[in-house]
Amino acid sequence: MKAKFVSLLVLTSCIINVVQSQGLLKKIKDKTSGNDNSKTTETNKPRVAWCDTGLVNNTYTLAYSSPDNFTIMYDESRIGMGRNKTDYRLILKKWVDKKQQFVIIENGKVTATVPELTNANLAGGLRGPLDGLSSGAGRTGNEKYIIAENTTVVVPGQSSKTVTAPAKIDASKTNQAFEMMKNTDEYKKMTPAEKKELEDAMKMVPGAIQEYNNSGIAGQTISTPEVKGATYSGGTGFFSVVVKGKNYGKFAGQPNLKVSDDEANVYIVGGDAKGKTTFVANDKKIPLDAKNPTGYGHMGNLIMSPDGKKAAFTEMKLMNEKEQEEMLKDMQSGKPAKQNFIITKADGTSLQVTRTDGGDKFKISNSGAVVFVDARTGEVFSDGRSIGKFNTGGRELNSDALLFSSSSSKICYYNEDGSLGFMDGSKKDMGILFPAAVSEGGKSYITWFRKCKNDIYIGKFEF
Repeated sequence: MKAKFVSLLVLTSCIINVVQSQGLLKKIKDKTSGNDNSKTTETNKPRVAWCDTGLVNNTYTLAYSSPDNFTIMYDESRIGMGRNKTDYRLILKKWVDKKQQFVIIENGKVTATVPELTNANLAGGLRGPLDGLSSGAGRTGNEKYIIAENTTVVVPGQSSKTVTAPAKIDASKTNQAFEMMKNTDEYKKMTPAEKKELEDAMKMVPGAIQEYNNSGIAGQTISTPEVKGATYSGGTGFFSVVVKGKNYGKFAGQPNLKVSDDEANVYIVGGDAKGKTTFVANDKKIPLDAKNPTGYGHMGNLIMSPDGKKAAFTEMKLMNEKEQEEMLKDMQSGKPAKQNFIITKADGTSLQVTRTDGGDKFKISNSGAVVFVDARTGEVFSDGRSIGKFNTGGRELNSDALLFSSSSSKICYYNEDGSLGFMDGSKKDMGILFPAAVSEGGKSYITWFRKCKNDIYIGKFEF
């Protein structure tokens, strides 16, 4: 009995030591006395949501508040839509009675609740994190301006027939008929070129006759099946661009197109039936063949400024034999390969820039400067001139992530962690997700959605 009591005492002592070492005994005591300080200890300090801080008053405005829990669909939602840069569409996902449903909100008001999303619900389709930084509507948004030319062919019906193929043909009689034709007035009225073309064709007749005579078809009876009449419609391969009732021309193949949100500026790069490519900037037509004569058409990117008033077409310049040899030497010696680009602006001017980072992405500012960032070094170029450098942090940079104000000297870089980096080396933590670049009243802004609890805010930052 005494041994059992000693064992129980030792076990109790061990438990007390463990509890005391973990600080649990004090917490239990505080609980029973009504002094719960767990919320004020350093390790258990309550988490403060960002929307409970002063950031909301300075940067964010409330866009929508929900009584239920939800998930915001960032890649389906849109901000800075249409002509009014304050317009937005939110798509939220909720679970009601264990069933999934999507809530569509336009400018703060619920417009629809649907069990699944269709293309009609998606303004411009699914988007990536950087899509909002590209100026103007995407391919989907521009398709409404591109009209395919169609043709209709009516094929008449034909009943079944039985025909007998001609007997073997005497080639000498064909030649004799041709010699007789030379004495007719019709032949005498032909031009020398037309006579030569006819004579060349007649030289091929003997061979064709021999092939027919040897085919086994001569003199055979052949039955043709019945053919029912039908009407067929299809594309001709030509497309027209029509904006606000104005037709900007017919193009062979679907052209590159950028239209400003107010539809006041239209930029097109497309080829005609003869293979000549033209850069159409509103009422101005700029031929591209003289800028970069390739003979293979013009493959490049059409870019537009955030305010829609400037545009440019960037294309890789084909290298001549000497340039190819120089590139090969650079690669063999470990130097970065040089690639030249022809940039044609909507005002008709053009320039050539050289890149060594292997990239082909460019952006154009409201001032009309064409900008790119060297993906490896972080150096920024405006119209081919170096204007500064970002700290790459050992990673490759993406020209699509560049954001700039009305001046090309005011540039920032959108980082994957939601922060903004500047050329002076500074960094601003913003918590930005899926940003959009908008221009209002001559000023440039970055705008984005951000969720906090059951509320959604719109951030807006001028830079």
